[in-house]
Formats: sequence, C-alpha cells, structure tokens
Amino acid sequence: GQDGDEGEEVGEEEEEEGFEKMKSRIERAVEGTEKVRSVPLMTVYLSRVRIEALREAYGEQTNSKR
Repeated sequence: GQDGDEGEEVGEEEEEEGFEKMKSRIERAVEGTEKVRSVPLMTVYLSRVRIEALREAYGEQTNSKR
C-alpha cells in the first residue's frame, strides 16, 4: 500500500536532483561570472627517435616518403 507509493516518490526526487537548472544570461551577468572560452591548442613533439606511446595516442605525421 502506502510504503510502495512513498518509495516511488523518493525515486522521482532522486532523479530530479541529478539535473541542475542553468542560470539565464541575465542572472550570469548580475553575478559577474567570467566567461570561459575554448582556445585551440597545438602541441608539437620533436624527437630523433620514435616514441610509440605518443604515436599510439595521437598519431604520426612525417615528411619522409614511405
């Protein structure tokens, strides 16, 4: 009876807690939060010997003709 109904309500509350309401543009402006920008980044590894771990993780580009 009643115990089953309460269990379902608790389950619904737990699901709702998983979501966070986003603030509007105006609310963010009032708080003065900083904007986070995505900045492109390129990393170049130079080595005279092949490093297999980096090759497997990121791939490889060479100017040699194979």
